[in-house]
Amino acid sequence: MTGGFITINGIKVPYPDMGSGLQEIETAVTAGFNLKNIFIGSRVGRDRNKINLQWSKLPTETWAKLLQTFDSSFVTTVEYFDMRRNAFHTRKFYCGNRSARPWKVDKNTGQWIAAADCSVNLVDTGVGA
Repeated sequence: MTGGFITINGIKVPYPDMGSGLQEIETAVTAGFNLKNIFIGSRVGRDRNKINLQWSKLPTETWAKLLQTFDSSFVTTVEYFDMRRNAFHTRKFYCGNRSARPWKVDKNTGQWIAAADCSVNLVDTGVGA
C-alpha cells in the first residue's frame, strides 16, 4: 500500500476520499441533570479519539492488505495527525467496523477485482505506543 495519511502497524494507509478521514474526540460524562434540567454531570476519565476512514474504490489487493493488518493484531499502533496537538502522534487503536461492497467482479470466478465504499473505524484504546 502506498499513501501516508496515517500509518497502521508501520504500513502507510492510502489517503482516504475527500471528505473522509473524520476525527472525533469523544468525551465521556456521567449522565445527570437536576430537577431544573441543569447539567450536573462531570467528565469521566480522558477523551478518546476516533478516526473514520472511507475510500470510494480500492483494488481488492489493497483493501485485503489493510484488513489483514487487523487480523494479526486487533490492537494496532497508529501514527496519525492529532488535530488537538496540531502534530503527528502515535497511540494504540483497535479496529471497529469494516465494510465494503464489490465494485468489479471477475465474471468467471466471482472474485472481487475492486471494492467500493470501503470503510474502517479506528478507536483509541487510551494507551500510548
